[in-house]
Amino acid sequence: YWLLKYRQYLHSLIHITSRDYNEAVSDLAEYRQEEDYHILKDSIIIAMTTTCAAKYHKVLEKLQSKIVIVEEAAAIFEAHIITALSTKCEHLILIGDHVQLRPNPSVYNLGIKYNIDVSLFERLIKNNFPNVRLNIQHRMRPEIARLMKYFYDDLDDHISVKTDRASVRGIDNNLFFINHNNNETDVDDGRSKRNEYEAKYVIELAQYLIKQGYSPKQITILVMYLGQKQFIAKQTRQINLLRGVRIMVTDNYQGEENDIIILSLVRSNPEKKIGFLGIHNRICVALSRARCGLFVIGNMNLLAEVDDMWKNIFTSLLETKEIGTGLLLSCHQHPEPKFIADKPESFAQRPEGGCQKRCDARLKCGHQCQLKCHNNDFEHDEIVCHKRCSEKLSCGHPCTKRCHFETPNQHDSCHVLVEKTISECGHQIRIECCKTPTSNDCKQSSLIKLHCNHVVLVPCRILSLPSEYKVFPCPEPCGTILACQHKCVGTCGDCRTGKLHVPCGEKCERELICSHVCKVSCATNCPPCSRECQTRCTHSKCRNRCGDLCEPCRELCAYKCKHLRCTRLCYEPCNRGPCNEPCNKKLKCGHTCIGLCGEPCPSQCRICHKDVVQEIFFGSEDEPDARFVFLPDCKHIIEVTELDKFVKRFDNNSNDKTVIRFPECPRCRQKIHYCTRYMSIINKAHNLISQVKKKILGNSTKEQINNRRTDLIKEYEELQKNLIEINFDKSMQDFILLYKRKR
Repeated sequence: YWLLKYRQYLHSLIHITSRDYNEAVSDLAEYRQEEDYHILKDSIIIAMTTTCAAKYHKVLEKLQSKIVIVEEAAAIFEAHIITALSTKCEHLILIGDHVQLRPNPSVYNLGIKYNIDVSLFERLIKNNFPNVRLNIQHRMRPEIARLMKYFYDDLDDHISVKTDRASVRGIDNNLFFINHNNNETDVDDGRSKRNEYEAKYVIELAQYLIKQGYSPKQITILVMYLGQKQFIAKQTRQINLLRGVRIMVTDNYQGEENDIIILSLVRSNPEKKIGFLGIHNRICVALSRARCGLFVIGNMNLLAEVDDMWKNIFTSLLETKEIGTGLLLSCHQHPEPKFIADKPESFAQRPEGGCQKRCDARLKCGHQCQLKCHNNDFEHDEIVCHKRCSEKLSCGHPCTKRCHFETPNQHDSCHVLVEKTISECGHQIRIECCKTPTSNDCKQSSLIKLHCNHVVLVPCRILSLPSEYKVFPCPEPCGTILACQHKCVGTCGDCRTGKLHVPCGEKCERELICSHVCKVSCATNCPPCSRECQTRCTHSKCRNRCGDLCEPCRELCAYKCKHLRCTRLCYEPCNRGPCNEPCNKKLKCGHTCIGLCGEPCPSQCRICHKDVVQEIFFGSEDEPDARFVFLPDCKHIIEVTELDKFVKRFDNNSNDKTVIRFPECPRCRQKIHYCTRYMSIINKAHNLISQVKKKILGNSTKEQINNRRTDLIKEYEELQKNLIEINFDKSMQDFILLYKRKR
């Protein structure tokens, strides 16, 4: 119930907060519009896009502008222009070109069905609304402007396009149509097109033009389809020479221009479909972007057959000989012979942009230019001579530097290896000719006797150092047998001639009290054993680490037989001796057990496993009444009489109080951690080990407590010395007074 109430409260809070937020946003928008109005009201001219005009419609209404000028009006939707007008508008000036691109609606069908792509500008022109047309063009060379007569009537050229537009270098024509019949391919499931032949040709042509000395920014590759643009962009991505050349779709290039335009028309197919190339607005834009040079590549035979305007352009180009299968390339230095680049591979025969002849110019260094004839950098200011310098240095050796060093006579240092004598020590050394050898460069060594009486080789460069820097640690191996019985691995210098040895790096290998071997470094104290504890009995097994205290088993001892029985707890030494009566149990083979009463039966039989059982070790194994004990740790069976004698040596009741020992198997020397016959001896060892663990762990904890207690007492005494009587009431009053002052 309360959770439901809390949710309802949160929902109402969100609703109220959201309403307040929306009101605040609305107020803020009004304040900002008011701010914009006060900024703009004193301006003489206000420029903005149609999108911005729609956004600030309320501000424009308040400004009440009487004159509105719309640039590129033929490419703007009629509705966008209407939104930019206020009720006080008295004069609307539309500037545009309805022959070029129309507005581009996002939904294609809106333009087809409802003529939404017809601008207000075009509608007024077609309805004979009074208008004025500009008939002087300031962009194109006259030969390029001739193509515009099929789109505009009475278009004249300004004087500047006749005098200020230079001819394109390296090509005989400033306007040329490369005609071919290589077919297009579909892109994006037929939604776009590309023509790989045209793409390769325009890429090679763009590189050729840059080799004529044109900047990449002076060249634009114009295409009619997005698929062609993407393909050309991918092919030119790794060509550094074309970095900076713009690749544009015609629809996005209206209102822009460049010195050289390379136009790819793309369409070429047996179905005689020309797509966008039949829309005259797009063709007008594509053919009117160039200032100095226009080079078009496409299938003119197809275009002229399908469209009358293209047919007229074809006829005009034939008359002026500006159409063919390839461009006519020319060399500035050697005008003859001419060369026709009728396929993309043809440009490879003009590797430097000139002709096939070698450039005969003499460089500033005196060598001949090694490049093929080139149409740029005629002064050879940027040409790099890769020949080797022919002059000799002051030492008589030839200069090894390349010829293109920046400053004349700025030769490189001599790097020829020569024999030189070091003045300080008299040794010979091979060194670069430009360098003067010092004792630091000496690679030879000298024998000296150290204070430890060892004779060692010392580098000559060290002998030349001042005495305070002459430190010669003796490199001879120390080899001293350390207290741990390992050989010292340090050097004579490291061990201070035997006074202070380096730490032993061998493994410890000492046997811990638990009978495991220590594996840490010999130089450190043996830590508590971290292996699995081996303490176990018939009831359970210890789960602690071997170095931790074991919880003793407090079950009744299970060591019993029909003759004897232990009445103590499992972890205590047994109060009964081992039973020496023979075991009468039958083995799986049917023969009598060779073990003893109350002990685990050996799996071997005196008859079935005669070779194993009677193998002589102590000497009594082949006696007919011999009895054997099975050791679970190593799986061996040992004759009981001799084993009892052997195990008795490990009884910890002996006078040796420095060693705690577990009994061992006489055959393999493995420690015996569990055997009912000798459990009393094993338990004694475990109990002694537990006492040692308690002493180690207990002393450590006790020592820590004592140290901490001592530290606390010292801290308390220091505080007592520095104790100052504090008047709390007065301090509080001072604090309140200080707080009020700060406020």
